Amino acid sequence: APARQGLTMKPGMKKALPLIFSAAVLLLTALSCLWLYRHDNKYTHASPQARQGILLLEEGFPRGTVLFLVDGWAYYSGQLLSPRDFSEGAPLPDEYLFIGQYGGFDRGDRTASPHGCATYRLRIRLPEEERQYMLELPEIFSAYRLYINGRELAGMGQPERERYKPATGNRAVTFEAGGTAEIVIAVSDYSHIYSGMVYPPAFGEPDTVSGLLSARLVFRSLLCAAAGIIGLLSAVIGLLSRRRLPVWYGLVCLLFIGYAGYPIWRSFAYTSEPLYALENLSFCGLLLLILLIARAMGGGWKRNWSIPFLAFGGFMVLFTAVVHAALPHGDLRLLAAYSALISLYQWAVAVFLTVTSLRAVSGGAVGDWSLLCGTLALDAALVMDRLLPLHEPIVSGWFVELAAALLVLCVGLAIGVDVAAQYRQHAVLTERLHSTEQLVRVQQTYRDALNRQSEEAQGIRHDLRHHFSVMRGMLEGGQYDALRSYLAQYGQSIPSGGPGRYCEHPVINAIADYYARLAKNHGIALSLRLDVTADLFLADTELGCILSNLLENAVEACLRLPAGQEPWISLGVKSDPSSFSLVMENSAAGERQPGNRNLSAKKKGRVGYGLRSVRAIADRYHGDADFSYQETRGMFISTLLLTATQY
Repeated sequence: APARQGLTMKPGMKKALPLIFSAAVLLLTALSCLWLYRHDNKYTHASPQARQGILLLEEGFPRGTVLFLVDGWAYYSGQLLSPRDFSEGAPLPDEYLFIGQYGGFDRGDRTASPHGCATYRLRIRLPEEERQYMLELPEIFSAYRLYINGRELAGMGQPERERYKPATGNRAVTFEAGGTAEIVIAVSDYSHIYSGMVYPPAFGEPDTVSGLLSARLVFRSLLCAAAGIIGLLSAVIGLLSRRRLPVWYGLVCLLFIGYAGYPIWRSFAYTSEPLYALENLSFCGLLLLILLIARAMGGGWKRNWSIPFLAFGGFMVLFTAVVHAALPHGDLRLLAAYSALISLYQWAVAVFLTVTSLRAVSGGAVGDWSLLCGTLALDAALVMDRLLPLHEPIVSGWFVELAAALLVLCVGLAIGVDVAAQYRQHAVLTERLHSTEQLVRVQQTYRDALNRQSEEAQGIRHDLRHHFSVMRGMLEGGQYDALRSYLAQYGQSIPSGGPGRYCEHPVINAIADYYARLAKNHGIALSLRLDVTADLFLADTELGCILSNLLENAVEACLRLPAGQEPWISLGVKSDPSSFSLVMENSAAGERQPGNRNLSAKKKGRVGYGLRSVRAIADRYHGDADFSYQETRGMFISTLLLTATQY
């Protein structure tokens, strides 16, 4: 049989390939995060920014452009001001800051309370012509009043201390302005983790800003829809197959929807606490499940080494629930502890994923490359999220969200590959079952022939003494001519047609005898050269699968020949204690599929799995299997070479 063609990989390169793959995934993820940080980030967007509380746009800005009001806001700490306060001698601001500079009213002082109130003020110099503009306000924590040019245009909750009532949500306000637009936002918070304006607003023409908001919502909706489909499919497969990992994958997708779908849910409700709790609980639970999956991927970690990480993940889920239950009471120490622990949790997960993935790669225990890719991407995203904290996505999402989405897609890919492999395995097993049943039929036929031959031999032995008496009488009477005639008639009456003997091996001999009779009945010229000993290293079921599939395909190919073309089959088998070789040629009409896959003779258009079963046996040994059609000679050639050593 011809040697299998292809490039061989050196052992050193084969061992280094997982490390190269891991390094490439980590590098590509880091570069992607840097690209997003530069091109899909409100803080790095090429928007003109305010200075000393004034944004100069007298000459306008190009149509179709959205500006993000990040820098230059006048900040008045501890005061809920209105436009009237600025018309009667404007107070001096405490500082000019950029949105997101602080996470609360403590202004970076960890010893101070993040709760309280403040006012943000920004004046925009616009063209004199009256035009419509839209201001998109992301969540402001946790109650506010919005004034534009002296008019209160929006508000959420009750910011006054004595009537404080939190309420957050995304809002978009349309207004007309020309010359100057004064934006005043009075905010208070006494209950949330964040305080004040944390996310930069968007400003521009209504159509442009609305288009941006729609694109952002559609992007998130597509991610969540894909995660829902993959999660449902994974959970169903896990439940039906009674396997644990697919169910975990389904839960990962479900938690991803709870985490990344927060902006979608906020579009339908103005009650922030339950949704914010859902987002944070889903995030902590998602990381915990990823820890479990990474642990099950075969990373080589001893069980007791991973317990602290898993315990920390479980603690963070419970602690997050406690924090959100206590939010209305505004416990500052609890909020500070949560802020520190959530950052530590991300670093812990990143360390665990890094070490586990490296051990899996270096130890050759990678079970699924797609899951390794998704896990490494999430690992790198967790690190980049800590290294580049000043990131507010314009359309796509945060680094961890996008990496989690990639992990969900990798889960879907792994599930698809698993389903395809299960289907192929089922088809191969079905074909092997057919081959086994065929072998049983062959052996039954062979046994029936032996039984008939034995019964006929018993009848001959029973009648033989009578024939001897008759022939003895003829011999004693000198009736030689009559004796010759009697012997001739007796020789013609002896039955023939028992099973043929083609080789020493009983299974191969039975299969050869069965197909020799079948070929004779169909007028197929069959040539057999079987140099096979009685003892072979191959199992009888493997021999039956190989010979039955090949001979059955050959007979069916001969039966499909057009009229006038002679059908023939030539089979040669040779074996010794350490090897088994086979060469079979048969006439064929040459029906082939694209990609050199052979059509089944049983039903036109159906891919046969008989040859795949033969290949599977060849792969189990240090062997080669090759099947090809020679169009010029009108024949199909099958070659097989196996050695006694299995992988």
